[in-house]
Amino acid sequence: FYVCSGVCSPSRAAVMTGRFPAHWGIHGHFAGHEQNVQRGMPDWLDPNATTVTGLLQQGGYAVGHFGKWHLGRGEEAPDTAAYGIGESKTFNGVGPAIEIPDGRAQSTEVIIDETISFIEKHQDEPFFVQSWLLDTHATLDPTDEQMEPYRNFTAGGMEDKHKGALRVYYSVVTNADYHIGRLMDRLEQLGLSENTIIIF
Repeated sequence: FYVCSGVCSPSRAAVMTGRFPAHWGIHGHFAGHEQNVQRGMPDWLDPNATTVTGLLQQGGYAVGHFGKWHLGRGEEAPDTAAYGIGESKTFNGVGPAIEIPDGRAQSTEVIIDETISFIEKHQDEPFFVQSWLLDTHATLDPTDEQMEPYRNFTAGGMEDKHKGALRVYYSVVTNADYHIGRLMDRLEQLGLSENTIIIF
């Protein structure tokens, strides 16, 4: 596992293009235009950049993206189609928004549901799909039910007053792991697991 930045936008630009994010002038998260200018950044990833999604789409793959985008937003920002993505629902992006009805605690479930639907739709052809989760990105907001298995990570007597950082974090990681497991299981059920590369 390797990532070119500990911040969302530059790390995503690197994943999409295979180049260091500094090549694109992206060294922080995309914000409003004025803040981007102050930091010497563009407002979005250059849509003329060669991307893994664009190359695969040109090669005949069905390409999808579900979840966080954060490679540019606003009225003039290009949507995901400009980067070779045929179907998408995004958070912090342009185009169809992913609907998360019960708040951030359910975001991984919704993103994986969308991903599974895309795979089912395109199971008989080559496909590439990105599932960019919101968790474990701050702010972490697991439900009480998600935190219950980790109750022992809170100081004795404080379980109902203070959740504790480990309890919160472990709950979110466990939830993401569970839903990634659902995705892996569905690939197995569809007979696709032996011929699918998964990059985590």
